[in-house]
Amino acid sequence: MPDDTQAKSGALLVGLFAVALGLVHVSAAEANRVSVLSAVDAADLSGQLEARMVRQETLLANANMPGLDADVRGNELAEAMMLRQGDKNGNGIIQLQQRAQIARERARDAGSRAKAYGTAEGAFQLAILLLAVAFAHGDRRMRMGAVALAGVGVVLAVLAGLGLAL
Repeated sequence: MPDDTQAKSGALLVGLFAVALGLVHVSAAEANRVSVLSAVDAADLSGQLEARMVRQETLLANANMPGLDADVRGNELAEAMMLRQGDKNGNGIIQLQQRAQIARERARDAGSRAKAYGTAEGAFQLAILLLAVAFAHGDRRMRMGAVALAGVGVVLAVLAGLGLAL
């Protein structure tokens, strides 16, 4: 049975681990949110991209019709070129391809961070459980194992926060 000092230190450690678990959980939720929103953004951009590519092909086909007035042909080709090159708002085919790629990469990176945060959460949860059992049985080695496991959780959370997710 643990003495009063051990009980206080156990309660303090459980509290610290629980706070760390809460912080890691919030970080994981934020990483998941960013991942989902970035994936949706990438899908929206891909839809816009496909629509502009269809419009460009239609304009090029129209411009190559025989007997078309030179002014109309020039306007069709100019619009097709503008669709390809884009504008200051980043709405060209090339610009949309780049923006969609960035959004997909951001979604993938945030998903990797969320996974690492989830692993860190598991380490903290197990550390809290192990610590409770260790104090119930008065086992010093189990307490040290719980602290070590919490340390692993901290390392995983820091790596995820730095974008170095496993």
